Amino acid sequence: MQTWDKIYINIKELLSQKKRRAQSLWSIAHILNNPSSEYIFWDLWRTEIHHAIGLNKLLQSLGYSQIKLMEKNSIGIFDIGAEIEQIIADKEKWLPILEKISEETFGNEIHYTLLGILTDDLVSIEKLKDFLTKTSRHSERCEES
Repeated sequence: MQTWDKIYINIKELLSQKKRRAQSLWSIAHILNNPSSEYIFWDLWRTEIHHAIGLNKLLQSLGYSQIKLMEKNSIGIFDIGAEIEQIIADKEKWLPILEKISEETFGNEIHYTLLGILTDDLVSIEKLKDFLTKTSRHSERCEES
């Protein structure tokens, strides 16, 4: 298996993990009623928006339609967990297409954008795992009291 194949498999798995966890962990952060527990999601959201913007530039330059970002509701807020999931779903849709194009010209802008996404996704997953571990420990301590 080529190195790129391994990288692409990792990207797909990381996206799947983030999509499965983002909404439920965002809910947990709200339940904890601790603003610091929400920071991880604002950071994750920022990363996903950055990915969407970068991918949109590439998609537009290649003549494809773009990833749509969510609109705020009437009071100016949106469901951050839902937006994270939507951007990830769009990334899952477009990454295979961009991966094929990247294979044709190794080392081009698409290739480096995809590697940047992989790096960001690795960091995001570790942050989510850490948050979940801390949340589990906090829940166990509360149950023991």
